[in-house]
Amino acid sequence: MELFPSVYRNLEYLGGTNGMQLIKIKFAKSITLFTALLCVLAAVFYGYFFPEFYTKSFPFLLAFFYLFGFVSISVYSRAIVKAPNKAGNYYLAVRMLKMLIVIAGAFVYCLLNRAEAITFIFTLAVIYLLYLVFETWFYYTSNLAGKTKNKNDETNK
Repeated sequence: MELFPSVYRNLEYLGGTNGMQLIKIKFAKSITLFTALLCVLAAVFYGYFFPEFYTKSFPFLLAFFYLFGFVSISVYSRAIVKAPNKAGNYYLAVRMLKMLIVIAGAFVYCLLNRAEAITFIFTLAVIYLLYLVFETWFYYTSNLAGKTKNKNDETNK
């Protein structure tokens, strides 16, 4: 059973591998805009309201999640093209890898910088959840677009 069966149908509808390129471009635009929005919101939040909660690791956290987003879309898109039946497994494996890297990194950071541990963990948790929601929303809407296009194609026959 495929986790996102209509993404593969959407890929076929868009024209195979070229369709996957379109999805990657859409993802790149979306995640860049999302990250820019987070930077603006963080500047307002930390600059005007709670400057004492700013952690020096914040820009690195944003960079990690931004870049890992590209890793995940690359792995997932390759899986959709090469092994569509296993794409869901790859999606979950990338999510698990990301979570393990974040937990290991947080553990090491907190051991090395105990004074900032609580602020760091809170900031990390918020950023992790925001990117998780964003990426899930992106994959979900891509999945819905495939279902809608296929339903329209079937009803117009």
